[in-house]
Amino acid sequence: MFYAHTSAHGLEPLEDHLRFTERLAMRYGETFQSAGLCALIARLHDLGKRTEKFQNVLAGKENHIDHAIVGAWYLNDEYFNCAQHYTDDAWIHALCCAAIRGHHSELCGRLISPSLDDLCLPDDDEYDIPLNSNGKRSALRDESEYDEVAAYAQTQKLLSHLSDGDYLTIDRTNPEARMLYARMVFSCLVDADYTATASFNSQHEPDAERVICPDEMLTKLHQYRNSIIRAAADSGKADLPINQLRNEIYRDAFIRGNGPVGFYTMTAPTGTAKTLALMEFALQQAKRNHFDRIIVVLPYLSIISQNAEEYRKAFGADTVLEDDSNTEFPEEVKLYADRWDAPVIVTTSVKFFETLGGNMAVPLRKLHHLANACVVFDECQTLPHQLTTCTIKMLQALPEYFHTTVLFSTATLPVYSYRRTLEHFQPVEIIENVKGTYQKYDQLKDTTVIALDSPMTYESIWEKFIGVDQALIVFNTVNAALEMYHYIQDSLGSGSVFYLSSDLCAEHKQEIIRLVKRKLKNQEQCFLVSTQCIEAGVDLDFPSGAREYAPLSSVIQTAGRINRNGEHPGTFYVFGLGERNERRYPDITYQNESQVTEFLASEYGGLSLNDLSLMDAYYKRVYYGDREAGQDSLELQKACKYADVQAFSEQYHIIDDKNQIIVIVPYEQLSTEFDHLSAELQEQDYCISKVQMRSSKKIQVSRYASRKNMEFLRRHCHALFMRTSKYGERIPLNWMIADMDNIYNPQTGLQREESKDSFVF
Repeated sequence: MFYAHTSAHGLEPLEDHLRFTERLAMRYGETFQSAGLCALIARLHDLGKRTEKFQNVLAGKENHIDHAIVGAWYLNDEYFNCAQHYTDDAWIHALCCAAIRGHHSELCGRLISPSLDDLCLPDDDEYDIPLNSNGKRSALRDESEYDEVAAYAQTQKLLSHLSDGDYLTIDRTNPEARMLYARMVFSCLVDADYTATASFNSQHEPDAERVICPDEMLTKLHQYRNSIIRAAADSGKADLPINQLRNEIYRDAFIRGNGPVGFYTMTAPTGTAKTLALMEFALQQAKRNHFDRIIVVLPYLSIISQNAEEYRKAFGADTVLEDDSNTEFPEEVKLYADRWDAPVIVTTSVKFFETLGGNMAVPLRKLHHLANACVVFDECQTLPHQLTTCTIKMLQALPEYFHTTVLFSTATLPVYSYRRTLEHFQPVEIIENVKGTYQKYDQLKDTTVIALDSPMTYESIWEKFIGVDQALIVFNTVNAALEMYHYIQDSLGSGSVFYLSSDLCAEHKQEIIRLVKRKLKNQEQCFLVSTQCIEAGVDLDFPSGAREYAPLSSVIQTAGRINRNGEHPGTFYVFGLGERNERRYPDITYQNESQVTEFLASEYGGLSLNDLSLMDAYYKRVYYGDREAGQDSLELQKACKYADVQAFSEQYHIIDDKNQIIVIVPYEQLSTEFDHLSAELQEQDYCISKVQMRSSKKIQVSRYASRKNMEFLRRHCHALFMRTSKYGERIPLNWMIADMDNIYNPQTGLQREESKDSFVF
């Protein structure tokens, strides 16, 4: 008897595990017409456990044994040496081999003109040589044991012929869709294997999938929205013209929600209550098209909790799963988070897209739950230009092949079709009269936008707000925001001026936003100086404000925090700083787009931020140079050309964090947690565990590792390491922990230069 797993409950026969995994994989694959394909790879995925070496692993006698390679070897050998192929499609064969081989690690290989040379059986004297891919030794002892394994597979009928109905046929000219399909199939195998194993270990059957009940949830949504309308009536705000416009947008979401599966856009101004309108659309789609779940994708960590909390108020805590890098899950819900198994998932664009375009087994486990769903993107203009084409093409594959509706929602929808590579991209707009909506909004908002043509200083910016008690001022860089903050602080003192940037840890940012909201509500003096982290989804309403020239979408987002309800006349300035160089911009792309905004302000004699022709002119200029070659990076274009899933995932990053340092900081509100972790790390010779990494999320700051930054951090922080094993060598990480309290300022966060009272313990 050969076994797949051992636990406190005993040993699990290999055949039981293969058949249980097969049943689960079939069920998962059914959602996108791939049950047969998923069942086949599930039956073969652990074929390498029918070997002496792997049974020794279970007995604790051997380690570093690769069992996954054996199923791929067997499948490849059968494909090339049998008279009748199990499939006539070479790329489906490459997909199957790659999925089986990588189900404990990663999905690798090219899916166009695939090369399978590394899946040929080794010579008899090479079976015990470590494999190049992972340093492990093959589970096979020799060729005779391979023959025994092959005979077992035939006796158990593990390999069967695939017919056309067992998998999707995807055009070879669409490599983005092919790679996504490969990830989806891989996801089904990984999830089925891990779920079956967990079930054996716990001796419990897997829970039923947690899916949407559209009628029940629509009733709750309408009740919640009605409670908001009643509250507005009680405060005398129900008849505000802006609320009438919000009702019209909600109505349009309801009407279009009853449409077929597709790719949709919702183009509506900032501050028009899109959060609930998006959910109305998604639930109507779920009802009409029998979807299992809704996934809401947001651009920034700072607004995840805010939106998730609103949905929890509507539907209850058990319905909504908030999945972001700051969320710690209790054990009883961790499995649901790992699998995105909930009716409503609220996540970040970073987490979503790096799952969509990744290749690692554990993150991809959840991917197949995107099939038969509605995916809503709030503020879709945040897609990096160097990833835009391949991202749109992957998303287009969702409605085309996986019965999934995609909705892009934004106040400034980019005209992606100006890209030559996306010229046929024409999503369906759900707002009945976009132009009329913006014209009406412009009249209701009653906010004067003044584009200043002379370079400004911090003093001249501040002069614009003399006699004003509340204002928001947003800059492109941390350094500029800091200088403005200190200038106002010197003028007013620290009680009424606040600061937000990436230098603040997550918990600190949330506390600042709570303080500012309270000041605004109580009509107290309040000035907020911020970087762009304030722009999307943060529900603040200032009577006046200013924004440094930036990409048009960023300027419009900041304007959305000014006179949000149109209750009083508002003023919004757009300005350029006197020191014009690249240090005033985060990167060259941001600089180029900021200059397009400034050019259009000059060309149009100002900035009418609710004028659709201005937005169109902006994106035409931004994408014009892209019409011939495309702006996706050359490395990504090459990976797409060959459908190379590994090369693609290595290049596909929403945030370029390869030069980032993570610093654990002593934020005063969580000082107990910091002191406890600091003491633990000191005892551990500054080696950090994955559990400690996760537990410190609320007190982390990410900083670019420039030479100047690194010199400062090395003086005031301890470098952190990770051990390869309990007593193994220390591996350097891009992590640090602060070694002094006053490196983290209660007002401005992680410091950037020495202060006069700095010292090192």
